[in-house]
Amino acid sequence: MSSSARIKWLGAVPEWLSSRKAAVENWLIDKSKERGYGIRTLSYTFLNDQDIEELNTRLLKHAYPTDIITLDHSEGRKNLKVELYLGIEQIQTYASANRLPFEEELCRVLVHGLLHCMGWDDHSIEDKNEMRKEEDLCLLSRPK
Repeated sequence: MSSSARIKWLGAVPEWLSSRKAAVENWLIDKSKERGYGIRTLSYTFLNDQDIEELNTRLLKHAYPTDIITLDHSEGRKNLKVELYLGIEQIQTYASANRLPFEEELCRVLVHGLLHCMGWDDHSIEDKNEMRKEEDLCLLSRPK
């Protein structure tokens, strides 16, 4: 199965990503394989602040916009089937506030959701630090 059949991009896909879809898809597949996971389907949907806040409120009872919501529907621990909703305005705001390139923060969020489905968590400070280390490791080979 080709990577494009396994990874879907919906909503207002950022221009940077539109021009690098194949490279980003291959990168996400590689990061999954390196950790012993296959991808059945990943569906990334880009939403504005209003839409991601509505979804966050409805699904998680969090009445604020967020950068990502991950819904894991995987059948079997090693075969990922995931819906990911990205708050594009939140990603832009965080990148700008931290003086990071937008594409770096976007890639961090793309892989962050994937890592959640592979067992990484970010509820405690220790978990956040471990997840950040794993994200940083993944970002070393991100598409430019």
